[in-house]
Amino acid sequence: MDLAYTIGGGAPHVKQYRIDGGTTIIAGVPVVGNDAADADGVVAASTTAASAAYGVSLDTATSTDAQATTGDNAGFISLVINPDAVYRAKLTQGATEDTALTLLTATSASADGLLVPTMTDEFTIWGYDGANVGMRRQASTTTAVVQAFPYDIAVGDRFLQCGPCETAAVGSFPQLSTLLTQVDATGAVDTDNDNFQVVELDLKDITDDGQNNSYALMILVSHAFGNLGGIG
Repeated sequence: MDLAYTIGGGAPHVKQYRIDGGTTIIAGVPVVGNDAADADGVVAASTTAASAAYGVSLDTATSTDAQATTGDNAGFISLVINPDAVYRAKLTQGATEDTALTLLTATSASADGLLVPTMTDEFTIWGYDGANVGMRRQASTTTAVVQAFPYDIAVGDRFLQCGPCETAAVGSFPQLSTLLTQVDATGAVDTDNDNFQVVELDLKDITDDGQNNSYALMILVSHAFGNLGGIG
């Protein structure tokens, strides 16, 4: 993930922090403090937790505990530390980064715009092609949406889906990918990382290769320098 913008506007604040010995942090990863007894620096968050995060890394660094004379063995990482920073993270199909989102194809028509291809309950679904291309809704069951699509759904119309939703007050949290740089679009909406809240979804259709080019824009709601508290 990378910085999209700050809600308050202006340039981001970037600071360097020592990372915990024996660890490596790569660019695009949310970083948190370490409560371990022998902790000596920040560490990477996890796929489902980023409580009291310091920010998101801009570069990659490795820290070692052993003495070294070729440079500072205590690796330092550059972090965007703005509490109101919004981060853009690619949606990936599962835990592995850069996996194309799965297409859902309608096998029966829906004249009321409510019935959709079999999907995951409560997920966000949007038109990849067809009459409802680019339009999004939230699923109320595995086969229907809460609010009808404006146009009939025809056999062969294709859709994409993801877990995060930008309007849910409780639940609909993102789960991070294995490397913590993207969002697992298949994550359960109510049991994932409630330390992130989705600000908006940038969902692409067939014109812009939505399978490989859709994003969640998120803010850290639990921040070391401006803790807003959890929302779950």
